[in-house]
Order: sequence, then C-alpha cells, then structure tokens
Amino acid sequence: MPIFMKFKDIKGESSTEGFTEFTELTSFEFGIGRRIASAGGTSTREGTTANVSEVVVKKITDGTTVKYFQQALFGKLDREVEIKMVRTGAGKPEAFLGFKLEGCGVAGLSFRAAGGPGVDSRPGETIHLNFDKITVDYSPIGDDLTGSPDRYMWDLAKSTGG
Repeated sequence: MPIFMKFKDIKGESSTEGFTEFTELTSFEFGIGRRIASAGGTSTREGTTANVSEVVVKKITDGTTVKYFQQALFGKLDREVEIKMVRTGAGKPEAFLGFKLEGCGVAGLSFRAAGGPGVDSRPGETIHLNFDKITVDYSPIGDDLTGSPDRYMWDLAKSTGG
C-alpha cells in the first residue's frame, strides 16, 4: 500500500498516476488520546479534551530532503498538507484513506542511516508535522468499492469538529 504526501510548495518525486509530485512515504503515524477518570465505587466516568498528537511520517532521502530541512529550520505554520493511503489493485491507483492538515508546519526532522560493508541503502528521514486542523477522509476499499465515503474535521484551537 503506497503512502503519499503533498506538502504545499514542495514538489515530490512520485510519478504514480494521480499522485505525481507527491512525496512517497515509508511510514505514517498519528494518534489521539484522552484521559478517562472514574469515580471510585461508581460507574460514572468523565473524559477530558482529546490530546491530538503530531503526525509523524518517514521517507527515504530524495530531492525533497533539503526543502523539508528548510521547513524544519524556518518554515511557517501555514501550509496545507495531504497524506493519502492508496489502493493499487485493479485499475488506476485510488486513495482510500486521506488526512488533510491545515495550518501545518514541520516541527521536527531527523535523519537515520546505516553504513559498513554490504550496506547499500539510502538514509531515511523522520518528519514531525504540527497542525491546527485535521480532516480524515475514508472511501470504501475492495474490488467493488461499495459503501459510503465518510469525512470528519477537527479544529484543535476550538476543540470542535464537524
């Protein structure tokens, strides 16, 4: 399953139909948590406001590396970023799960590499993306693509969604 990212003003190297100029990713991670407190001796529980993590992606060093390095050093927190999980079965590649990040910027960047005899791999990068709005889109997956698409947006500054 390919994962692609489009970061505003950074031209990626993907040539996959429908995802040209996206950056191909090797990993994606995102999470949400909230503290749930239980009153002793009762079944009453209360949840706090959700704690939304940064999105963390990994990629192989390529022609976008220096651009992401610059974004980590002095980039603005005003970019729009799209991340797409792509189905590559019969027919053309289609996104089935997407994340749109608004008010986004690179909050962290790290490099990793291995060397020595017999090691012939390109260095990798880990990019932390901070944002103020996130939209999650799901489209049905499977050979017949039946079902209904779904979408939800969350505004971190307002703690509201829709």
